[in-house]
Amino acid sequence: PSTFLHENGHLFLEQLKSDAKEFGTKQLVDDWNITRNWWGSNSESIRSEAIRYAKKKGDSESAAALDKMTEGAVRAYVRSGDLTGGKEYKGKGGSTTAMQYLAEAMHEQYARGFEDYLRTGQAPSVQLQGAFNRFRAWLVSIYTAIQRRLGRDILDVQYSSEVAGVMDRLLASDTDIELVREQYNLKALYDSAEEAG
Repeated sequence: PSTFLHENGHLFLEQLKSDAKEFGTKQLVDDWNITRNWWGSNSESIRSEAIRYAKKKGDSESAAALDKMTEGAVRAYVRSGDLTGGKEYKGKGGSTTAMQYLAEAMHEQYARGFEDYLRTGQAPSVQLQGAFNRFRAWLVSIYTAIQRRLGRDILDVQYSSEVAGVMDRLLASDTDIELVREQYNLKALYDSAEEAG
């Protein structure tokens, strides 16, 4: 429903992976590892989503292969960060075709997580707050209507606080992020304007 924002989630993911590999700075590598570990902690939901994709495409062989993969094999694959469907992965535990569905699920969960990140309205910089407010209003409107119609929230993925921090760093400088954190901390000190003086 929010295709532009969702597709940007895919773009940010590919850029993060590419930058970590190409530039290899400690922060970029750490951020990529945070993302991979987040997938590892969500490996069973990624597997379930991958099985749904395989079944939807009529690929019962891959669905069965995914279902038979051990939890450890699924976790190892998603933690590898291979978004190519097995072409980069050197481990064992499934066919390349089945791995393509895992890679698709990893990508989709990241992109839905990005939409949810924007839906919070918590911008990583003062300069982005206006845009985040508009994203929040738009996304809440869209997904509230969908939830009423379907009876469930289709943004069923939330980033861990660590992955939200990765997104913050992709969108803002460390100085801007710290300034916003300080503002949130000041706001939390007081329950009302009267208490603030």
